[in-house]
Amino acid sequence: MLDVCQALRHRNPGYLHLASIAATSISTRRSRIRCEASSAKESLALIVQRCAKGESYPQIDERILLDVGGLDLRLLMTSAAAIRDSRPDSSIITFSPKAFIPLTRACRDSCGYCAFARAPKPGKPVYMSLDEVLSVASRAAELGCTEALFTLGDKPELLYPQAKEELASLGHSTTIEYVAEAAKLVLEKTGLLAHVNAGVMCKKDVSLLRSVSVSQGLMLESTASSLAEPGGPHFNCELKVPFTSGLLVGIGETRSDRIKSLLLLRGVHEKYGHIQELIIQNFRAKKGTPMENAAEPNIDELLWTVAMARILFGPDMSIQAPPNLTPRQLPWPHIRSLASATMQCDKLLVPRLPVYPSYIRNFSSWLDPNVLRYALASSNSLGYGRADPWSPGCNATTDWSQMNNATTSSVYVGIQGNVSCNASARASSRVEYIVDKGVAGEDLTRDEITMLFYSMGPDFDYICSSANRLRESVNGNKVTYVVNRNINYTNVCSYKCQFCAFSKGKQNENLRGKPYSLSLEEISRRTIEARERGATEVCMQGGIHPDYTGETYLEILKAVKSAVPGIHVHAFSPLEVYQGASTSNMSVEEFLVQLKAAGLGSLPGTAAEILDDEVRNVLCPDKLKTNQWLEYWIEDYINHYVRTYGLSVSLAPIFVKGRARKGPTRRECVLMHAVSRLVLHPHITNIQASWVKMGADGAQFLLAVGCNDMGGCLMNESISKAAGALHGEELTASAIKELIHSMGRVPVQRSTLYKEMVHH
Repeated sequence: MLDVCQALRHRNPGYLHLASIAATSISTRRSRIRCEASSAKESLALIVQRCAKGESYPQIDERILLDVGGLDLRLLMTSAAAIRDSRPDSSIITFSPKAFIPLTRACRDSCGYCAFARAPKPGKPVYMSLDEVLSVASRAAELGCTEALFTLGDKPELLYPQAKEELASLGHSTTIEYVAEAAKLVLEKTGLLAHVNAGVMCKKDVSLLRSVSVSQGLMLESTASSLAEPGGPHFNCELKVPFTSGLLVGIGETRSDRIKSLLLLRGVHEKYGHIQELIIQNFRAKKGTPMENAAEPNIDELLWTVAMARILFGPDMSIQAPPNLTPRQLPWPHIRSLASATMQCDKLLVPRLPVYPSYIRNFSSWLDPNVLRYALASSNSLGYGRADPWSPGCNATTDWSQMNNATTSSVYVGIQGNVSCNASARASSRVEYIVDKGVAGEDLTRDEITMLFYSMGPDFDYICSSANRLRESVNGNKVTYVVNRNINYTNVCSYKCQFCAFSKGKQNENLRGKPYSLSLEEISRRTIEARERGATEVCMQGGIHPDYTGETYLEILKAVKSAVPGIHVHAFSPLEVYQGASTSNMSVEEFLVQLKAAGLGSLPGTAAEILDDEVRNVLCPDKLKTNQWLEYWIEDYINHYVRTYGLSVSLAPIFVKGRARKGPTRRECVLMHAVSRLVLHPHITNIQASWVKMGADGAQFLLAVGCNDMGGCLMNESISKAAGALHGEELTASAIKELIHSMGRVPVQRSTLYKEMVHH
C-alpha cells in the first residue's frame, strides 16, 4: 500500500485519500466483509491504483459500472481526475483553434433537439460557395487557426430537389463530393486541416474524405431503443480514420442508457482504435425546435457522464465538454480568460490540431499521404500545434529573450506552445519530484524522462532553472570551447538515410552539389592550415564511400599526423569503423587498435541520430542497429559530453517527401539540453550547445539552461549546410569568447578530451 501512496503523491498529492480507499477496500476483501457500496468503492479504488502504478487499464463490465455510477458524485469526479492525471501530459488541457464552416444547414433528418438544420429557402443558396469557404478559411489562417471544421447536414440532396439541383450546377452529385472539393481547396490554399462532420456515410464516402481531411466526426447521441432510428451510425472503422464521437446528455435517456452507449463506443474503439475523442455534450432546449419545451439536464448529470466516460475509457482517451454548451449557457470564453482559469487548476491550455497527438505520431497508419505533409508542418514533437516557426539552421529573426512569454498569433499561443496568460503558477509536484531526483544524481525512469519532455509553462521554467543551477554546481562559471577544423573528406555514400542532405550517391549525383572525395594532399593541406590558425583538433568524418576500405581510413590518419604530428584527430563514426573493419577482415576491436596506432585520438558520437531501432528503421534502415552503435562506440575512449541538437531538415529527403517536420521547435531544443543535464548527471558532466544548428544567440541561450560548452570553431561545415543551415561554417575563437563574456561567464579553451589549455 505504501507504493500506491508514493505513486499517487508524486503524480498528484491531492489523490492521497484514494489510496486510503484502496487500502480500506483491500482490507475489506481480505476479511471477506462486503456490501454493495464498499464493493463499488473497492472497484473504483483499484482502478485508480492501477493507473497510479502505470499498469494496463482494466476491462470494466456493465454491472461494475452501474455499481460505481451510484457512488457519490464528488468521489467519481476525484477518481476520474486521478485516472486522467496518470497521463504523462496530464498538465495539458487542449483546444483547437478552428474556423467554423457550415457548408450547408440543409439536412435530410429531423432531430427534435437540433437547432442547426434548416430547410432550404426558395431563391437562397443551399450551400456556401467555394469563394465564401476560402474567404473564411484564409481569415482564420491569418488569425492563427489550424482547423477548418466543416459542419453540414446529412445528405440533403436525398430530401430536397433544390439541394440536388444546386449540387449539379456545382459539378457534383452528392454533398460528400462537394465538401471533399472544399476541404482540398482549403488545405492547399491555406494549410488549414479539415475535420468533417458529414453525417452517416458509406465506405466510399469515408475513403474520399480521408484523402482531404485529417479526421471526421459522428456523434452516437444515444443507443437507447426509444431513440434509435433505422440504420444507426455507420463508422466504417476499418479505413483507419481518426473519428470524434460522443453522447448527447438529457434527451430522454437514463444513466443506464448512457453506460450502455459508452460501452458500445468502447467496444468499437477496442476493435479499431479509431475514436480519438469523446464529446460529452448536454442537451439545450432551443427555441423553434420540437424539443424547445423539454427539460434540460442539470450540471450534475453532465459531470456524472464525463466522470463515467473517463472511468470507462481510462487515461488515454481525450474527452471534451464544450464550455459554451454548459447548462449555464455561457458564451465561449475569451481565450486568455480560459487559459487563466485553466492555470488556476494547475493546468496549461494548449492548442491542438483536429487530429489528436497519438494519431499524428502514428501517421503512417492514420493519415493519408495527401494531407500528411500539412499535418506535420502544423505539429510539434508531441503532436500538438506548432506555435514556433523557428527550426534549427534557419535564419529567422529570433528574440530568444522572449522564450517564456512571446505570442505568435492572435490566439495568444506562446513560443513554448501553451496559451500565454497573466496568471502565475508554480511547477507541478510531479515535475519537481523528478527534477529533484535528477539533481540528486538518481537514475530517472523512462516514464519520468518522458514527462519532462511534455513540460511547458512553470514546469518548463523549473526544469531549465534547475538544470542551470546544476550546471553551475558541477562546472562553475566556466564555458569551454575547442579550436578545431572540420574536414568532411567525402560526400559519396552508399547508405540512404532519409534525413541526410549531405550524401551523394549514384542516384543523386546532381542533387545538392557534386560528389567529391578529397585527396590525401588536400587533407594534409587543410590540417596544416588549421594548425596555423590555432587549431588543436581536426574533426573528420564523411559518407560511407563504397570504394573506401580499412586501408583508406588508415591512410587518412597518416596524412594528418604526417602533416601536423601533434594535432588531435577526432574522427570516424561507428559506421565508418564498421566499414573499415569489415573490408579488412578484422574484428572491430582489432581495427580500432590499428586506428589508434595510426594516430586516432577519439571517436565522435556521430551516426547515432536516434538510438531507437523502431525509429532507425524509418530514418536509416540499412545503418547499424542501436546495440551495434553502442558496442563500437564504447570500445574506444568516450568523451564525457553529449551533443544534443536538432536536425535542420529543410532539404533532407524525408522532409522533401512530406514525411517529416522541418525540425524541432525552440522549446524542444531547449528541453533536450536541459533534460540531458538532469538525466545524465553525474555520469556526463559536459553538455554542448551547437551554434551551427542553433545560431549564436540560440547557443548563448542554451548556456543558461544547463550547457557549459560551445563546441568548436569548425572553420568548415558541410553537413548542416547541405541540409539548409544558414548560420555559417565558422565561429571564430574571439567571437566565441565575446559571446561567453556577454553572459558574465568565463571562456576557457579546452582540448578535445576536456583538458584546459594553458597559454604561455
